[in-house]
Amino acid sequence: MAASTRISVLQFVALGCVGLSVAAPSVMAADFPAKPITIIAASGPGGAVDLLSRIVGRYMEQAWGQTVVILNKAGGAGGIGATQAKSAAPDGYTLVTSNHGTWSNAWQQMEKPTFTVDDFTYINSMMGGGCAWVTRADGPYKTLKDMIGAAKSGKQVSFGAFSPENKLYVDYLAKREGIQIRSITFKSVPEVLQAVLGGHVDFGFSGGSHAQYVKKGMMRVLAATDVKRAPDSPDTPTLKEMGYGVSNCASFIIAGPKGLPKDITQKIADAVAKAMQTDEAKKFLDSRETTALLLGPDELSKLVHEDAAAYASVVNSLK
Repeated sequence: MAASTRISVLQFVALGCVGLSVAAPSVMAADFPAKPITIIAASGPGGAVDLLSRIVGRYMEQAWGQTVVILNKAGGAGGIGATQAKSAAPDGYTLVTSNHGTWSNAWQQMEKPTFTVDDFTYINSMMGGGCAWVTRADGPYKTLKDMIGAAKSGKQVSFGAFSPENKLYVDYLAKREGIQIRSITFKSVPEVLQAVLGGHVDFGFSGGSHAQYVKKGMMRVLAATDVKRAPDSPDTPTLKEMGYGVSNCASFIIAGPKGLPKDITQKIADAVAKAMQTDEAKKFLDSRETTALLLGPDELSKLVHEDAAAYASVVNSLK
């Protein structure tokens, strides 16, 4: 009986220890943050990634009473910063910000990838560009279908791109539809828009700054290339809605290392959402003629993984 009782007590103690170990993460989450946080901004100072990181960081400092250090790590289309964050402890004290492409395609362009889309916990998005393919309002194309039809009839169609990635998705569309589209790459989106307005190209990529021309009746959106429809043209569908299964936009994301506990992830996601509703954030968004894009952990993770798969599929289809 004594031995049996002793075993029962030991078992009880053991079970109690297990219970404590299971409860520990929740206790940690309730106390988070208990020390300074580092946000690795995977870009140089002064760009959108850096400025968004500082807006979010300042809000966290005010809300949580802990110092937030912004560490700029530029290079590799965000890959250098992402690689450093990947190796950090998944405890919420090291986060990383970059544009969507860092996780959806930058690593796929590396000869020897230092990370993949599966190496992170995706927390929240911060800003979406309202990206779109646009044309002149007084031009011959009212819809993307009109333009495709013209190209199929033999008319030469030209596209103004801002980056090789913009061109990649237009090439993908052209191959899917069995048409030819001539792409011209410009140094900036404003140059693309001026080329569209001047009739030098039939349509072009915009990161959101076309909104001013849509409001003035000078431009028309043919397709939204973001994950959501362009705020200035809510009746125009996205490329995904049209059945092409791709998106192309410089939305901005905050993530942590793989394995970040769900409750800490959600606490950070909520803080990011509140930060993007502050007057400081609204002023920044207005200056960029764009909007906040708050997807949350589950939707964002799903989107990033889908876009990584879509990018790989597009690249393979064009080989």
